[in-house]
Amino acid sequence: MVLYLLGFNLLAIASTIIIFVISIIIFSLGESLNATNNDYFIANHTPIGHRARFSTFISIIQGAGYACGPLLGGQLLELISFREVYHIVSALIIFCIFALIYVRHTYIRDGEQIVPQDISQS
Repeated sequence: MVLYLLGFNLLAIASTIIIFVISIIIFSLGESLNATNNDYFIANHTPIGHRARFSTFISIIQGAGYACGPLLGGQLLELISFREVYHIVSALIIFCIFALIYVRHTYIRDGEQIVPQDISQS
């Protein structure tokens, strides 16, 4: 996510083709890391009986983002500038980073996963 944040912020200030290309490379590295680690994360952090559910849920969330993102972004662009849209997206990414840090500290302590009771007993 940090690479997404860096890539988006570079797009907001891109004034030359070189900065634009560097931004896309950084953004693509973030996408590659995310795509290759999703299944690994699910396999190591969910109960065996719930892996398919979690994997499907993540795919649904990503698909909703791919479907709604351009629509919402286009509507925002009618009201505000490109740079302001990129700053809004950056703020959302920062929020997600902190949310993931919170979840990690809440459910993973000292390298050991803490599974809520209702999930582990299902």
